[in-house]
Amino acid sequence: MVNGTIYREYYLFDLPKGAIRLALVRRRCRLRYHLARVKMTQAELSRRTGYSPQQISNWVNNREHMNYESAATVAYVLTCHMEELYDLEWV
Repeated sequence: MVNGTIYREYYLFDLPKGAIRLALVRRRCRLRYHLARVKMTQAELSRRTGYSPQQISNWVNNREHMNYESAATVAYVLTCHMEELYDLEWV
Protein backbone atom coordinates (compact mmCIF):
# COMPACT_ATOMS: atom_id res chain seq x y z
CA MET A 1 0.00 0.00 0.00
CA VAL A 2 1.35 3.40 -1.02
CA ASN A 3 -0.34 6.62 0.11
CA GLY A 4 -3.53 4.75 0.97
CA THR A 5 -3.75 3.13 -2.49
CA ILE A 6 -3.45 -0.61 -2.87
CA TYR A 7 -1.28 -1.61 -5.81
CA ARG A 8 -1.34 -4.98 -7.49
CA GLU A 9 2.01 -5.38 -9.24
CA TYR A 10 2.57 -7.01 -12.59
CA TYR A 11 6.03 -7.60 -14.00
CA LEU A 12 6.07 -7.47 -17.78
CA PHE A 13 9.62 -8.67 -18.25
CA ASP A 14 12.84 -8.68 -16.31
CA LEU A 15 15.89 -6.84 -17.49
CA PRO A 16 19.41 -7.75 -16.38
CA LYS A 17 19.63 -4.61 -14.22
CA GLY A 18 16.11 -4.81 -12.78
CA ALA A 19 12.48 -5.14 -13.70
CA ILE A 20 10.02 -2.83 -15.33
CA ARG A 21 7.06 -2.65 -13.00
CA LEU A 22 3.50 -1.71 -13.78
CA ALA A 23 0.74 -1.54 -11.21
CA LEU A 24 -2.96 -1.63 -11.93
CA VAL A 25 -4.68 0.86 -9.63
CA ARG A 26 -8.39 0.98 -8.88
CA ARG A 27 -9.61 4.55 -8.96
CA ARG A 28 -13.23 5.71 -8.75
CA CYS A 29 -15.97 3.11 -8.26
CA ARG A 30 -18.47 3.07 -11.14
CA LEU A 31 -21.17 1.28 -9.19
CA ARG A 32 -23.45 4.34 -9.18
CA TYR A 33 -23.31 4.42 -13.00
CA HIS A 34 -24.12 0.70 -13.31
CA LEU A 35 -27.01 0.94 -10.85
CA ALA A 36 -28.51 3.75 -12.94
CA ARG A 37 -27.89 1.79 -16.15
CA VAL A 38 -29.98 -1.16 -14.95
CA LYS A 39 -32.42 1.08 -13.03
CA MET A 40 -31.67 -0.55 -9.68
CA THR A 41 -31.41 1.05 -6.24
CA GLN A 42 -28.69 0.39 -3.70
CA ALA A 43 -31.33 -1.28 -1.52
CA GLU A 44 -32.28 -3.66 -4.35
CA LEU A 45 -28.62 -4.51 -4.98
CA SER A 46 -28.25 -5.17 -1.28
CA ARG A 47 -31.22 -7.53 -1.31
CA ARG A 48 -30.04 -9.41 -4.42
CA THR A 49 -26.42 -9.82 -3.31
CA GLY A 50 -26.84 -10.31 0.42
CA TYR A 51 -24.46 -7.44 1.28
CA SER A 52 -25.69 -4.86 3.78
CA PRO A 53 -27.00 -1.50 2.52
CA GLN A 54 -24.14 0.17 4.45
CA GLN A 55 -21.57 -1.96 2.59
CA ILE A 56 -23.11 -1.08 -0.79
CA SER A 57 -23.05 2.60 0.20
CA ASN A 58 -19.38 2.34 1.19
CA TRP A 59 -18.53 0.97 -2.25
CA VAL A 60 -20.64 3.53 -4.12
CA ASN A 61 -19.07 6.42 -2.19
CA ASN A 62 -15.50 5.11 -2.54
CA ARG A 63 -14.99 4.55 1.18
CA GLU A 64 -13.97 0.92 0.57
CA HIS A 65 -12.94 -1.27 -2.37
CA MET A 66 -14.77 -4.47 -3.18
CA ASN A 67 -12.83 -7.69 -2.78
CA TYR A 68 -12.69 -10.20 -5.62
CA GLU A 69 -15.71 -12.26 -4.50
CA SER A 70 -17.84 -9.17 -3.90
CA ALA A 71 -16.95 -7.70 -7.29
CA ALA A 72 -17.79 -11.00 -9.02
CA THR A 73 -21.18 -11.15 -7.28
CA VAL A 74 -22.04 -7.52 -7.98
CA ALA A 75 -20.93 -7.78 -11.62
CA TYR A 76 -23.10 -10.86 -12.10
CA VAL A 77 -26.18 -9.11 -10.68
CA LEU A 78 -25.51 -5.94 -12.73
CA THR A 79 -24.70 -7.92 -15.90
CA CYS A 80 -21.31 -6.35 -16.44
CA HIS A 81 -17.66 -7.39 -16.20
CA MET A 82 -15.76 -6.99 -12.94
CA GLU A 83 -13.27 -4.68 -14.67
CA GLU A 84 -16.12 -2.27 -15.43
CA LEU A 85 -16.86 -1.67 -11.74
CA TYR A 86 -13.85 0.65 -11.29
CA ASP A 87 -11.94 3.18 -13.31
CA LEU A 88 -8.58 1.42 -13.71
CA GLU A 89 -5.20 2.99 -14.37
CA TRP A 90 -1.79 1.51 -15.10
CA VAL A 91 0.96 3.32 -13.21
